[in-house]
Amino acid sequence: MKHKLWPILLLSLLIGCREQRAGQVQEEQAQVVQKYHRAGYYTPVVSVDADGDISIDTDYVEPIWWVKFRCQHGEFRVNGDHGRRMYDKLSEGQNVYVLYNEVFYVNKKDNKESLEHKDFDFLDADHKPFTLEK
Repeated sequence: MKHKLWPILLLSLLIGCREQRAGQVQEEQAQVVQKYHRAGYYTPVVSVDADGDISIDTDYVEPIWWVKFRCQHGEFRVNGDHGRRMYDKLSEGQNVYVLYNEVFYVNKKDNKESLEHKDFDFLDADHKPFTLEK
């Protein structure tokens, strides 16, 4: 059985290693539509070993911050470090300028290169227009 899995693993690695490229930095107007924060907390973990002994421990659940924006392309949410920074910096209902990169996969075939949209990479948001360097 394990010998049949290697082609799937190899294919997964090859697909996951596609070359990517960031486009030019872009700026767009948006509105902060929602902010969310859940504090970190400890939760009990109960386990029973093979001898039937019960142990109780705690795990820490990390805090969460995110901010949801609405722009001309729809709504998107910013999580993680960016989410925490935006949570502290912005207010719900605030109109902002969002700075982002469009990220592309690079496809190469017959000595030609084409770009395929992959995602948008959030960079920052502010209530004042950014100055994009040309």
